[in-house]
Amino acid sequence: MKSKLKNHFIYNWTVYLAIAVLSVLIWNFAFKTLSEPKANERINIAIFCEAFDDKGFAEYAKSIVSNEKILQVNAVWMQTINEYVINTNLYVTSQGEFDLIIIEKTLMPGNIGRQYFHPLDQEQMDSLLGPQTYYLEEGSAYGFLVPKKSELYDFVEEKPELVIFVSPETKNFMAINGKGSVDDKELINFLEKFLGERNAV
Repeated sequence: MKSKLKNHFIYNWTVYLAIAVLSVLIWNFAFKTLSEPKANERINIAIFCEAFDDKGFAEYAKSIVSNEKILQVNAVWMQTINEYVINTNLYVTSQGEFDLIIIEKTLMPGNIGRQYFHPLDQEQMDSLLGPQTYYLEEGSAYGFLVPKKSELYDFVEEKPELVIFVSPETKNFMAINGKGSVDDKELINFLEKFLGERNAV
């Protein structure tokens, strides 16, 4: 009997190892899922710029938070090596977990709005943020032009023209896609800060 049991463990040790590893992976996934903030408890911002102080900006972005519901703010400086990389990263950020995409206008691929974002209701945006200057494609607004007085330019070298897009998949801005909640004013607060004082169109 002992010999049988010994042989069983010798020939089946890989199965037991796989079960042990799988158990650890499941536990880690469950712990991570439970401990990480939900989509509507964090703000994720992607930045497409040649030269950007991402650490300074991350600290600044965290200081903007006024709502205890927001537990985490993440700012990610994206690679802008070439047009292919920019397009790939734009697709990932606009369809994934990001809320705001800030991009240098000279780096923007053609038809960026129609490719990756939803048109904005200018009247609705103006009622939420005050009159804004918009990035337009064929008469439709897709993003916000960042005024030169914005504090965003404190983190960018050479002050290139910046455009802010709101991800069509954000869970933090009900006015964009109906996926947020009625009290999700935090992303609006971020936009107000980034766009500076209310500026005339």
